[in-house]
Parts: sequence; C-alpha cells; structure tokens
Amino acid sequence: MLDLNRVINQACSNRLILEKYAEALADGRRAERLAEAECRLCHYSRAHVGGQTITTWSCGLCGVTSRHGSTAVPCLCVTCARLRHLCRLCGSDLDDKSRRKL
Repeated sequence: MLDLNRVINQACSNRLILEKYAEALADGRRAERLAEAECRLCHYSRAHVGGQTITTWSCGLCGVTSRHGSTAVPCLCVTCARLRHLCRLCGSDLDDKSRRKL
C-alpha cells in the first residue's frame, strides 16, 4: 500500500539519481575519468556492486590474467582500455561513440 513515507523516499531517490545523471552529462571530472579509463556512466554512478573477495579475472581483449579485490571485476585491463579508448569496467567507448570495429 502506498503511503506518504514511500512517496517521500522515492522522490528523494529520484532526485539523487537525477543529480548523478546531471553530473555525468556535465562531465566536470573528465580528465580524472579518462585517466582511470572509465566511461561517464561507470565513473559517476559507481554502481559496481560485488562481494569482497579477491577474484582472478582475464582481460576481454588480451587475455592477461590479473587479480581484483572484488567480484565486480573489470571488463578490460587498463592497458587495453587506454589503447583502444574503451571503458575498463564495461567496455563502452569513452566518448559514447558508436563503433564498427575495436
């Protein structure tokens, strides 16, 4: 059943989400984001939820094996991400461009 508390909580959640989207669209920390090889959504949302355990993972391009401190492992190693201008976390283009090749 809908009550006033639920409406207030949802409105607050919506405001926070919209603020994050506005921050991502403005891209005020672009230099920091590119240095970390992260797309706007990954960098500003920080919504990568994972368990706390050391996880072995492989880069999706070069196949190099590495360890990560969470079960929410990156998609690419930093070297491949920077070389191809892709997000290391999700694999998206860093400038949100559509591509025909890697």
